[in-house]
Amino acid sequence: MFCPYPTTCEWDAYRKTGVHFCNIGKCQYGMTAKAMLESEIGKLEQVRHKTERQKQKLEEIRAQLQKLNSQLWEDLRR
Repeated sequence: MFCPYPTTCEWDAYRKTGVHFCNIGKCQYGMTAKAMLESEIGKLEQVRHKTERQKQKLEEIRAQLQKLNSQLWEDLRR
C-alpha cells in the first residue's frame, strides 16, 4: 500500500529492517494517502504536453489509488 509518511510513520519498519514495511494491518492514514494520490493525479492531469514518464507515472498513481480505494471499502465493510 502507498504510505503517506514513509520513514516518519511510527509503524514503518524501515529503521529496524532497512525496508519500508508497515507493521500494522490497517493503515490509520488511509484517507491521507488517498488525498495525496488524488492531488498528484490532479497535478499531472493539468500538464498539457506530458512526457512518456509523466504518462507512466499517472497510470501508476491511478493504479495505486484504485488499490487503495478497494482496501478502504473492504475495511468499511468489516
